[in-house]
Amino acid sequence: MALDKTNTNQYYLFGRYVAVVERSNNEPMRAAQMDNIKQNTAMLTRYDRNKTNFADIRMEIFSKVNSDGWPGKVLDDADGGRFWLGYYHQKAALPMFVDDVTHHTPERVDPVESNEIDELKNA
Repeated sequence: MALDKTNTNQYYLFGRYVAVVERSNNEPMRAAQMDNIKQNTAMLTRYDRNKTNFADIRMEIFSKVNSDGWPGKVLDDADGGRFWLGYYHQKAALPMFVDDVTHHTPERVDPVESNEIDELKNA
């Protein structure tokens, strides 16, 4: 499934926004941070250190949020499912972390003749 920009479910949007905050901080959130956010949605502002990153995506998400703001209750199973769906959809649509992929060009390694195995067998 791909990112659903037409979805206005508040939990889906909240999950999307958490993914944007995580990516704009350029580091994954720890499990304790995710639990805090799911228990109290206002905690998200505490972890949002780079509010200007991905401003266009943030505005697109905010344009769909109810006038009441983020859902204020603890997420139950159904709401949590919508949250995680939005989170992973948005995360997949964002650029990757620098650490997500190690970019390197391995140097060519020529095989070296060695009798180490034979030496170990004879030892």
